[in-house]
Amino acid sequence: MEVVDEFGNTVPDDTIQIKLSVNEKGELAGIGSACPDCMASFKKPEVKVYKGKALAVVRPAVGVTAGIIKVMAESKGMDSVELEIKMH
Repeated sequence: MEVVDEFGNTVPDDTIQIKLSVNEKGELAGIGSACPDCMASFKKPEVKVYKGKALAVVRPAVGVTAGIIKVMAESKGMDSVELEIKMH
């Protein structure tokens, strides 16, 4: 994930909190931002970006082999974003 301005440039000094949700086809395996002083769990669905960036690892839910995993990212004061991952 990346926080960008209206021109598509990374906002490296932004430290917003992002909350993720995943539909029933997938699950959040881990989340982080490489922030050296953040002690948050990698398993919680929230992350504080570091230098404008964060990373989430999503995998298919147990027993799911096909369909679309939908990942929603939300943060206060910003537009939410949805990503679709197609499984075959």
